[in-house]
Amino acid sequence: HDFARDEHHNGYVHFRRPFDGAPLPDAPLPEGFSVRAVGGEDEWQRRVDLHRVVYHPSRVTLKAYRRLRAAPIYRPDLDLVAVAPDGAFVSYCILWYDERNRIGEYEPVGAHPDWRRQRITRAVLVEGLRRLRALGAERAIVLTASDNTPAIHLYESVGFILHAHERYYRARAQ
Repeated sequence: HDFARDEHHNGYVHFRRPFDGAPLPDAPLPEGFSVRAVGGEDEWQRRVDLHRVVYHPSRVTLKAYRRLRAAPIYRPDLDLVAVAPDGAFVSYCILWYDERNRIGEYEPVGAHPDWRRQRITRAVLVEGLRRLRALGAERAIVLTASDNTPAIHLYESVGFILHAHERYYRARAQ
């Protein structure tokens, strides 16, 4: 139909992780680190700052984060951060839970560049899985760019299974 793969956009890969009774993986943290929900308003700017570093350049602001937190389906108990011994936020994710379909979606997931590949984000993901399972979720989903090899390995390390490829096409020049 006169379309060609878009070489400038590699597309996305979608993952799913069923809660089929299998135990969740272990996810020990380095000493002094913890994973918890974002606290009160005094922590929100730190959460925004982390997102802006992870997704630089990012236009997310404290005002935008306030709007996100006001969304009807937002749950503060599913907005998770990994906290370093000095109190710095080093990794995070938000989980969006659809009670009707019993699916939890990770969006976004990120780690400060200085704290990647230390299994900290893995612990954040596993805590999210634990919370989703406790809510009655039947599965979790997440997606990433198809060329984001570190994220793909991370998701697979906690039991996510490749489910679909999303590819982009453009109309050929006439």
